[in-house]
Amino acid sequence: MPPKPSPCPIGAIRDHRAAITSLAFLNDPTQTDRSLLVSGSMDGDIHISDLATRRSIFSCQPHGRQQILSLSTYQDLIISQDRFGNGKVWRIDYDSFNSPSERNSSALFEFQTTPYSFCKASCAALTHLMIATHHSEQAIAVWDTRCPATTPLSLLDIDRSKFGICMALHLSCEHSFVASGFEGGSVSGWDLRKASEPIWNIQLHSDAVTALTFSSSLTRCFTAGADKTLRMLSHSSFLDNNSALSHQSDAFTEPATIGEFALRSDGKILAAASWDGTVRLFQPSKKKLLAALKFHSESCYSVAFCPKTGLLVSGGKDWKVALWDVYASTFERS
Repeated sequence: MPPKPSPCPIGAIRDHRAAITSLAFLNDPTQTDRSLLVSGSMDGDIHISDLATRRSIFSCQPHGRQQILSLSTYQDLIISQDRFGNGKVWRIDYDSFNSPSERNSSALFEFQTTPYSFCKASCAALTHLMIATHHSEQAIAVWDTRCPATTPLSLLDIDRSKFGICMALHLSCEHSFVASGFEGGSVSGWDLRKASEPIWNIQLHSDAVTALTFSSSLTRCFTAGADKTLRMLSHSSFLDNNSALSHQSDAFTEPATIGEFALRSDGKILAAASWDGTVRLFQPSKKKLLAALKFHSESCYSVAFCPKTGLLVSGGKDWKVALWDVYASTFERS
């Protein structure tokens, strides 16, 4: 039987003039029913768009013309990181959305990450903590986005001679858990309550890890590598010291490298942004491919799910943000 054709996106946002590198959703405290999308691009532009109108309502360049590497949000805060390791935590004046002449943002504090890798900072959902590679490249730094500070809360040491540089990060505040994927293809897990060294390390890929995420329960792990493989691991809890010995792994060979994952908040759908422009959807519970969404004419760099509606967005090298309602009807809001 021939494969089913890819569904079309329900819309697209075309406000950027350069490749889109990162996407995140933002809460609007003035209108709780409104879904706001934050998008960053290679020319340094950051746009905030209203998904109801599919229009940009705010734009700025907090990093000048430097490429935006990652965007994260916590309540009304935006955490941005540029390609050269400069990070900023800043707040938007929401009341100015309706007054274009008064639109402004203010940086609360800045932090420094390593400029020598494409490792994106990671924020846990609905929490104030953030992790990023330390500028020394020898550690992972843990920051509190609520508290301006020149030094991180803690540092997790990295053995670069053994694992290589850090390439991907994941943070779970609920379980005090941090994971990192490395240049050598391995993944390590830390318990922040015992942060002196990793509690486990697993060799999963023959080349660098390019994407990494975990389920909220820490019973499933998803990794992708430059070797064009995607791995899904299951375990009773990846906080256990024996995780490296007793995990069950399923591998998928992909036609292109996956650069980013997004796991829907109900855990039912995993989206993968591929460098061939395709967005692939997986069902984690059955470890199977559900759909391959084709819209982007060039590489897809970022994917994100709306925490209010389950709507999927994707952005890439073709300057476009695509909106998808595929499987949104199955979404269960927590």
